[in-house]
Amino acid sequence: MLYPDSRCLDASNANPVEHICNATPVEVDEWYGGFFVFTAIANTATFLANALRAGLPENQIVLNPRALGGTFVVQDKNWTRYNGLQVDLRRRLAQGLLVGANYTYGIRKSSSLQTLAYDRITVDSTDVPHALKLNWHYEVPVGRGRRFGSNMNAIADALIGNWEFSGNGRVQSQRYRMVGVKLEGMSVDELQKNFKIRTSVDPVSGVTKVFSFPQDIIDNTWAAFSTDPTTPTGYSLARGVPTGRYIRPASGASCSAIYRYDCNAPDINLNGPLFSRWDMRIKKRFPFGNRVNIELMAEVLNVFDNINFNHNTDFDDGEDTFRVTPAYTDINTTFDPGGRIGQLVWRISCTTDATDCDGSGKRNGRPNRGRPFVLRSRKRSTRTSRRKRTARTKPGALATRRESAPPRTHSLSMCGPSYPCSPSRSWVAR
Repeated sequence: MLYPDSRCLDASNANPVEHICNATPVEVDEWYGGFFVFTAIANTATFLANALRAGLPENQIVLNPRALGGTFVVQDKNWTRYNGLQVDLRRRLAQGLLVGANYTYGIRKSSSLQTLAYDRITVDSTDVPHALKLNWHYEVPVGRGRRFGSNMNAIADALIGNWEFSGNGRVQSQRYRMVGVKLEGMSVDELQKNFKIRTSVDPVSGVTKVFSFPQDIIDNTWAAFSTDPTTPTGYSLARGVPTGRYIRPASGASCSAIYRYDCNAPDINLNGPLFSRWDMRIKKRFPFGNRVNIELMAEVLNVFDNINFNHNTDFDDGEDTFRVTPAYTDINTTFDPGGRIGQLVWRISCTTDATDCDGSGKRNGRPNRGRPFVLRSRKRSTRTSRRKRTARTKPGALATRRESAPPRTHSLSMCGPSYPCSPSRSWVAR
């Protein structure tokens, strides 16, 4: 490594980089080809000219000295490829039960350009490979107009009738990946089996800490990334030499990794523990007469109070290697802090026309089974007199008939289990 001193920075010196100096180096820009680029040298035309006279290559200090204003490369966009499988199961509402389930399996690949010297590589960019979603709605078949207790009295129906149970759930796995590392003392499958939540209590502070791997993998991985070139072993004296099973950098004594996949180190993809969340609701309906319904609902989000941790696969965090600190929350969108939340909801609904049905979907006191709504039409007409019928042959008879004939009125009423009662709508047809 070259350290410039007063002779190195002297413009009269024929070779400004021939001396190895003990002084503190000046400002450093970047590392190129084994040399640090010193601002004092790279930005001075005199020193560059002296370097050329000394026989040094033009790009000895600066990689592209003739492109200091920037280099622009026009290239194609990276591509992506997705392959998936989806299974959808549905049970329409029948006998008071509705169920819907969906399972999705998907794998996404994409390209990555590491350098212009090599072709693009294909990497795994999958986020959620497995996802299962479920929702249901169940009307308990007890109460008036239902399978059991259809003739029970009003008090019993108010206690045990008109109950409903519904909810939805989601179970999925998140994919995590490690780039630029290798495994020692274990395979990828063994690492996958050990990739799970582990809690421990700090004996000094008494704080509970959460980690993604066993302690031996954490300690040895921490030691593998604590390198020190001044020690005989190349590792830090405080952490020692890693042993057993651990994760180490892709670079080694025989290979230096610069780009992704270098030194035969492909990405390590791990599927995290299952993310599970279930929301449920219980509903009770109290009908009052034929027009008013009062509904009481108890809703619980994350009913099992499951903590969905966001795993940590950072392998060079020192003491916090593989330590998990955050968990699932959704404050900005649904105001969900991540824990169990309960709420009570009440609602009053009424109808403006209960002649043909009430809120329970009954018509004339009988349930409408198998029909989503009730269609009822009334027709009213008046016979014209003999005198007006004979007048049709006279001039202007058609206009006289249109003005004198009474309209025919039709009314339509719709109601049922899935349709709330609505006022009768009518129209006039001549």
